[in-house]
Amino acid sequence: MRVYPQPGCCQNISGVDRVWRHRDPLARPRRVCDGAAVTTVEFWFDVSCPYAYLASRSIEAVCAAAGARLELAPMLLGGVFRAIGAGDGPMATLTPAKATSNARDMARWAERAGVPLTIPPAHPMRTVRALRTLLALPPATWPAAMHALYAAYWVDGADVTADAVIAAALAGAGIAAPTIAAALAAADTDAIKDELRARTDRAVALGVFGAPAMVVHRDGAAPLLLWGQDRLHWLAAVLAGWDPDAGPPPTRLPADPAADAPPIAHPPALDFWFDYSSPFAYLGATQIERVARAAGATVRWRPMLLGALFRDLGTADVPLLQMVAPKRAYVGRELERWARWWGVDFRFTSRFPLRTVLPLRVTLLAGAHTSALVARLFRAAWVEDRDVGDPEVVRALAVEVGLPADVVEQAGAPATKQALIDATGADRDRPQRRRAAGVLGARSPRPGRGRAARLGAEGRMIAAAIASAACAVAVVLLVRAERQEDRRGRHRWKPLASAAFVALPLIAGAFAADRDRALAAWIVAGLVLGAIGDVALMFDSERSFLGGLVAFLLGHVAYVIGLAHVQPPGAWLDGAMVVAAPLALVIALVVLAWLWPRLGAMRGPVIAYVLVISTMLIGGLAVSLTGGAASATTRHLLTAGAALFFASDLAVAREKFIGRDPWNRTIGLPVYYAAQVLFAWALVVA
Repeated sequence: MRVYPQPGCCQNISGVDRVWRHRDPLARPRRVCDGAAVTTVEFWFDVSCPYAYLASRSIEAVCAAAGARLELAPMLLGGVFRAIGAGDGPMATLTPAKATSNARDMARWAERAGVPLTIPPAHPMRTVRALRTLLALPPATWPAAMHALYAAYWVDGADVTADAVIAAALAGAGIAAPTIAAALAAADTDAIKDELRARTDRAVALGVFGAPAMVVHRDGAAPLLLWGQDRLHWLAAVLAGWDPDAGPPPTRLPADPAADAPPIAHPPALDFWFDYSSPFAYLGATQIERVARAAGATVRWRPMLLGALFRDLGTADVPLLQMVAPKRAYVGRELERWARWWGVDFRFTSRFPLRTVLPLRVTLLAGAHTSALVARLFRAAWVEDRDVGDPEVVRALAVEVGLPADVVEQAGAPATKQALIDATGADRDRPQRRRAAGVLGARSPRPGRGRAARLGAEGRMIAAAIASAACAVAVVLLVRAERQEDRRGRHRWKPLASAAFVALPLIAGAFAADRDRALAAWIVAGLVLGAIGDVALMFDSERSFLGGLVAFLLGHVAYVIGLAHVQPPGAWLDGAMVVAAPLALVIALVVLAWLWPRLGAMRGPVIAYVLVISTMLIGGLAVSLTGGAASATTRHLLTAGAALFFASDLAVAREKFIGRDPWNRTIGLPVYYAAQVLFAWALVVA
């Protein structure tokens, strides 16, 4: 990264940047000034991103005002997307309505900042050539080169894939022609190509999932990631001393340093479309009346069925669960940061996604109590973790704000049901009202099929319970067969028990539209591989044992990936995991030492196996101890499954390497099947 000084900051240590670049592209030097560490802000960008362009016009001033050092950090955004499993990026999958809203939003931000912005007809263009050329330029020219390339792309709409356009832009920034020619030539070298790859890899390692990304390095603190051109006011607050993961800012800085807008002559009504199922709507609801009062406007609360809206627009029912892991983890942290920023309470519900049809209907009947009821229901869902889909909970909250106790029964009237459908525009006769208003976002059951959905869900739960019972019965019969050395019984009951735990999440709708399908895919893969391993271990040969070991090894890998989907590994050493993770590793080493003298030629496979199951155990502990993007029940089931699986493997190892004993299977088999059933139920309740 190139570093250029800000007023009040010391200069970069001579030669440090170039030595760092060629010695270790993923390391960073520590900047010092008069013996004191200097706060450094890495600005991760790609010329192809309009949001990064908007941020580039302001970030220098933000850092200069705080006396912080700014490091320009080019990356290949497409490479980041591919590395984190985001395909061609979120822009490639936007619905037409969302794409229109994004374009309008960009234009508004540009107008607010007084920055010219034109979307090139050829957008998105490949920027790898421009980024490599920038990397090859002398450090002192980087700021001017970045602005010149951004202007060529987002002001002139020029083809930045062409050397002539790149050269003209850099020349216009005052960079000498020989320097430009040398940089263009160097852009073809392996050294520059490798450097861009290394920088992109470093961005991914820092948790970057999009642009612009600002990573703040403060002395004695972990790197802090901020994302988006609309978070520059947070960057200013962080540089002024705010820790967004610890508490409210010491002094809240304005979101926009521009002067306040003039008073509105005829204040409008402000329609606030919401669903209680959305944490974003909750946070917005805590602030919308204050914003409206400042403009003299009146808030009109507009309840809607968010799931119906998403289906109408063609998006996922629960977009949060469809995000790639690093973005989902960041968004989860940012919800808490917004709560701290505004000084409001917030706790992510353990019941996500919420059932909200009933409270939305009751809200339509609230009349003069609407504002109070909205605040109370949101708080119950997103602070108190109460089930706002429960009629008795809704009744109690409604009475608390002054509504009659029978309002829940009134909400079941056909007219009220139809009123919510009409308000949402989900009857397919009037969807234009929401679309015309630009409403794009909150999750709820499909309108008009609430009873059928409930019956379907109840049926799937009953089927899952039956599969669990079938598995339990088969395990009891399997244990009896093992103790009686009944080979035919083993071959009959073991596949049946394994088939039951594989079928369990499938019949319970693990891959339904409102579920986390990525988590389901990895957990089901682990279950299937476990069933394959079970069949292999029915036989006593060394070859079948090795085949079973490989199947279980791959199954554990699938579970590890699933756990990492819930909670990214970067958080596996947070909080209590600082103690729990080393303890799990110590246990694994003790087990390995116990088995070591008897392993013989199996030492290599067993070492690999112990490493993987230990990682699974650590990941399982992490999802409960550090949180993650799943309900608390799902996370605790995953933890219990991982712990029991680890324990069951000890029984298998004792049987194979220490000595045959009927108790190995009498205890080990029920523990193993309990672990698999718990993994399956983690998907059932997700």
